[in-house]
Amino acid sequence: MKTIIMKTMMNTNIIKFQERWGLGNMQVFSYGNAKLPKETLIVNITSAVHCPSERLGFCRCSKVCYAKKCERIYKAYLHKNTLIESYMYLWDDKDLKDMLMYYILNAPVKIKYVRLNEAGDFPDQQSVDRWSNIGRWLYKVFGIKTYCYTCREDLNFSGVHFIVNSSSPNIKAHR
Repeated sequence: MKTIIMKTMMNTNIIKFQERWGLGNMQVFSYGNAKLPKETLIVNITSAVHCPSERLGFCRCSKVCYAKKCERIYKAYLHKNTLIESYMYLWDDKDLKDMLMYYILNAPVKIKYVRLNEAGDFPDQQSVDRWSNIGRWLYKVFGIKTYCYTCREDLNFSGVHFIVNSSSPNIKAHR
């Protein structure tokens, strides 16, 4: 019984915080999935249907993309990802850090990792640089490591403050 009450309180804290953008009880970020542990906070920057890597011809797995499949099967997941994608352009860095902080502090378990781009990819270099700064902040403040998977061969990942996992041998300066 105590667990249920705590979970409701955590969700209420996040919902109250999200009211400023009219997001209500939508789960902007998620805690793990079937393959990722609950200690991983998932942050999608774009949706799978609007994936920049696919649009630019960098993606080698678009025909079997599980994120696109999920968005096709679960319309609420597609709606959420496309809505959050639009907010990523509206939120400044402080807004994003505040949102991340609320999700981290109200998580059901201690967050160890932030996974970027479970669906989609980085839209541009400005987004890479932005998330590098946020990744630095996440590590400095919470000790949380940030990582991503990307197909963006045209962007520079040298010196970023997150782990870059590449599905292409042509990614510049991944670490």
